[in-house]
Amino acid sequence: QKDVDLSLIQPFLKTTINSIKEIYIIIHSPGPNLSKVDHVLATDLEEFQIVATDAQKEAFKSNVQAVYIQALIDQLNNRFPHVELLDAFSIFDPHTLPSEEEELATHGLERLEVLTTFYGSSSWGIDPKECVSEWECLKRLIYNKYSSLTHRQFLRLLCTQESLRDMFPQLTKLCKIAALVPISTAECERAFSAMKQIKTDLRNRL
Repeated sequence: QKDVDLSLIQPFLKTTINSIKEIYIIIHSPGPNLSKVDHVLATDLEEFQIVATDAQKEAFKSNVQAVYIQALIDQLNNRFPHVELLDAFSIFDPHTLPSEEEELATHGLERLEVLTTFYGSSSWGIDPKECVSEWECLKRLIYNKYSSLTHRQFLRLLCTQESLRDMFPQLTKLCKIAALVPISTAECERAFSAMKQIKTDLRNRL
C-alpha cells in the first residue's frame, strides 16, 4: 500500500513476535496444528517400520521445532532493525495528532528526537534544535489546516509547496527522507510478474 500507517508497524511487529514466542512456549503442550507433528511421528512413519520413541520426539521438538521458531523470530528482528525509526516518521501523519489541542504541547517530541538523533550527524545537515523549533509551529498548522490529509498527501505537500519548504526547511528534509522509505516492494514485484506473463520462455526464444 502507498499509504501505510507507520505508527502501526512497531506494535504489529511486536504482536507477531509475541505470538510466535507463545508457540515456542507451548511446544510441549501443542495445540491442533503442532499436535499433527506427533501424529506424523507416531503413525505415518510406521509404514516404513520406523518407531519414534518419546525421547526422540522430544529431541525433535528441541532440535528442529524450537530451532526453527527461534530462527523465525531472529529473522523478523533482523528484517526490521530500525522499526523505531519507521515509527518515528509517523509524526508527519495528520491522523496521529491528538484530538484535543491542549495535548499538542508534547506531541511528537519523542519521535522527533529519534529522527534527529539518527539523522542529525548525517549528510542531510539536519539541526536537531531547529527541528524542535519548527515542529512547534508545524504540528499546530497540521492540526488547524491539514488534519484531513493522509500521511502521503502531507509529505507531498511539505516537499512541494514552496512556502512550507521555506517555513520548515529542516522538517522538509525529514519529510523527503520519509518519502524515500521503501515500505513495500509489492509494486515492482507485480511488474516482474507481468513481464513474465508477456515474455515467456517460449517468446524469449523467438
